[in-house]
Amino acid sequence: MHANSPVVESAQEGPHRRLSEVVERHRAHVWRQPIAAHSRQAWATLRDWLAPRSDSPLILDCGCGTGASSMGLAQRNPGSVIVGIDQSLQRLSRQGEIGDGLLQLAANAVLLRAPLQDLWRLLRADGIRPQRQLLWYPNPWPKPEHLQRRWHAHATASLAACSW
Repeated sequence: MHANSPVVESAQEGPHRRLSEVVERHRAHVWRQPIAAHSRQAWATLRDWLAPRSDSPLILDCGCGTGASSMGLAQRNPGSVIVGIDQSLQRLSRQGEIGDGLLQLAANAVLLRAPLQDLWRLLRADGIRPQRQLLWYPNPWPKPEHLQRRWHAHATASLAACSW
């Protein structure tokens, strides 16, 4: 997939030296931030949309931005259900109006406005396991000291990657 994303520039030349340590700490301790009410509402809307499609493999397009990657995934995976997730109304609205936090892109694809860290926990709590989840442009934060602001080092990312 091609996009007009800026080139990531960072002083870090490889995997962060503390990545394994941080991920292991997250795996050992439950993240306790309360799930927001708007996240629960977004999940309820998505769960209703997913219900009649429960036999299809689920692909999560995490941090999908404008949803262009989600459309591409829907076209390339017609037998799967694609959910593009982003919390930016401005980016998601480029595809159309986000009613109740959800916008249908195709018969097999929707965009969902929700914080990813809450949605991962809600999916897991309801026993829903995606076949795949993708992070095309994982909030790189160019400064190495911002490791835990990157999705792959966030407390819920270790939950999503390791527990499913």
